[in-house]
Amino acid sequence: MKGVINPRVINPQTGMTFGDLFSAPAEMGGLNYSEVVASANMQSLKAFGLNGKIGVAYKPTDKLSIGIDYSNPVNLNYKNGTANMDMTYQMNNGFGKVVTMLMQAEPEMTQQEAVQQAMQMFSGMGIDLTKGAADKYDAQAKFGLPQSLAFGLSYAATKKLRVAIDGEWINWEKAFDQMDITLAGGTNPNINKMMGTEGTIAMPFPMYWKNTMVIRTGAEYDATKKLTLRAGYVYGDNPVPSNTIFPVFPAVVKHHITAGASVKVAKAWMINAAYEYAFRNNQKATTVSYIGKEYNSSTSGLANNIFHVSVSWLLK
Repeated sequence: MKGVINPRVINPQTGMTFGDLFSAPAEMGGLNYSEVVASANMQSLKAFGLNGKIGVAYKPTDKLSIGIDYSNPVNLNYKNGTANMDMTYQMNNGFGKVVTMLMQAEPEMTQQEAVQQAMQMFSGMGIDLTKGAADKYDAQAKFGLPQSLAFGLSYAATKKLRVAIDGEWINWEKAFDQMDITLAGGTNPNINKMMGTEGTIAMPFPMYWKNTMVIRTGAEYDATKKLTLRAGYVYGDNPVPSNTIFPVFPAVVKHHITAGASVKVAKAWMINAAYEYAFRNNQKATTVSYIGKEYNSSTSGLANNIFHVSVSWLLK
């Protein structure tokens, strides 16, 4: 909160901001908050991007196949979204603290008198309580999808059994270093005054993800001429550091098992089904979270059940 308070009303130091007021201890006339947060429900964001992939496959023998492929990074600029931000609870809580401080300073003051004086103080700081502390913004966000490099081997152990292994390097460090969020077009004078803006709030959101390696192994078995069975195991490093882990991006799972099957229902048609289970993994945030103090030492966890069904048409 970088908006400057009217020094004629509260003047513990020249150029005192609302952030100073909210964080200063009570003995200095402050509200003694360690952190002030607000909800901003972002929705309807849209982005368009193009992704390219190039690969090379080589079959040195009838049984062995080798392949390598590269996917380019994609920068995504999400636009045309909206965000409803509501600081009503924070405003009411701060107002209540001011009323309590006034009554403690002057025990003979009634609650009604304290409320009236608090309203005058807020008015003197440029805050019109009748206009509340909620607003609607135009929302934008910028982040990307990572580049990756993969290498794999496939080996036909028998006429019916094939096994494979591949490894993929994913450049999360560059793509998910920071997410830039911009809220524009805010018209609530109270929020603009406290934030020290003219309706635009720019928020660099720290992520600091790390590069990862993903190892996949699997086997495919032709049980009959019409039925093929598959099973596999996947291990992936956790890219999320403990100082930015929080529930919105808990991408912390490491171990997966997979199973699937394909059934040939006609000469050129196949039905495919697959199941993937990611074992639950928990990660504890550091004592000081870069996201917010509310996440200090918190624990985020994730497990996944994913089902796939598709139909294949074989062109000849």
